[in-house]
Amino acid sequence: SVYKDISDHSKKLIEDFAEQFPEFVETMQEQLGQRLMLIAERDSVKHSADLGIVPSGIASKILKDQGERIRTLTKDNMTAYFEIDVDELLRKVSVFAEVDVAHYPLIAKYLRSRSFATGTDIIKQGQSGDSMFLIARGIANVSVLEGGKSKQVAVLYAGDIFGESALLHQSPRNATATAATPCSFYELKRADLDKICAEHPEIRESVEKVDAERQKENATA
Repeated sequence: SVYKDISDHSKKLIEDFAEQFPEFVETMQEQLGQRLMLIAERDSVKHSADLGIVPSGIASKILKDQGERIRTLTKDNMTAYFEIDVDELLRKVSVFAEVDVAHYPLIAKYLRSRSFATGTDIIKQGQSGDSMFLIARGIANVSVLEGGKSKQVAVLYAGDIFGESALLHQSPRNATATAATPCSFYELKRADLDKICAEHPEIRESVEKVDAERQKENATA
């Protein structure tokens, strides 16, 4: 029973991963297919060489080429399929949408990549916090605890931000954000935001504006 629970959970994580990163899964499947074809081709050449159908010299040359092709597939850098265009993301984020794109490299320099599995609490209500998050992929549910009961107040998608209130006011988190799907985020620390805003005060004004609007929405929810 314990094994089945672990197996089912692992399968669910794989399915969620495939849904969230289809381009990666497709590439992995294609790479696996190519490896299987090369292995089958290698076995065929060896068998033909053993039967004397293919001269040993030619067989050795073919097998050497096949080995090199397999090694090339093995060395393929798959991390490129996880990379997200930061400039594109910043254009979607309300607090940075009006910032001159020439400043995006400065902002991107301070962003830290984070990932969370489905059901994981990203931030928790009441905890101290000094950072905000930009959603690059996935969906997050935002909830607040009132009278001992959890109440969902928002659903966030790629391009949304959260955690900016604690970052700006150095106050405890006023809500809990939970990954509803596998999520990838960029985290921005308060110390790093201060460095950015020292050069571009308009960024802080934009963040504070979004924070005020979200607090108003939560008050009327």
